[in-house]
Amino acid sequence: MKTCIQVDRIIGLDGTGSPPVSIVIDEAGFISDVDVKDNEPFDCRLLDRRGYTALPLLTDCHIHLGISNDVMESPDFHRLDLINGQLRNYLECGVGHVHSLGTDQPWLQEELDRRRAANNFKQVAIGYSAGIGFGALGGWPGEFTSARAEVSS
Repeated sequence: MKTCIQVDRIIGLDGTGSPPVSIVIDEAGFISDVDVKDNEPFDCRLLDRRGYTALPLLTDCHIHLGISNDVMESPDFHRLDLINGQLRNYLECGVGHVHSLGTDQPWLQEELDRRRAANNFKQVAIGYSAGIGFGALGGWPGEFTSARAEVSS
């Protein structure tokens, strides 16, 4: 069954508070409709959240995937399992799109491109990659931006 959530406004929409904004969540858990209307679809479970404001997912335009484990930095953290954990954490915190600006090995850039092409983002943020990036000779982080292209799992 679909779920219809009514709120007073959605940041980015011209929700005035009257009538409420309706957000329809389909059976798979995805938003299927957002509209300013006073009635919900008949096949919907209604959640009345009038008095609240909804905020769509945010975008972080400058991150570095797989550089750290939140304590230390090492090329050893450039692994798919850790990066998936980071992308899942971003989504849980309300960030739906991230742009990793350098330090990404080619295998990660290919993986993020593949996921976007397959629209395969049910439990993680959508990632974009600038690839390895660039830096000054002898600059930081040399061990991340070297020409090597290691594949880790």
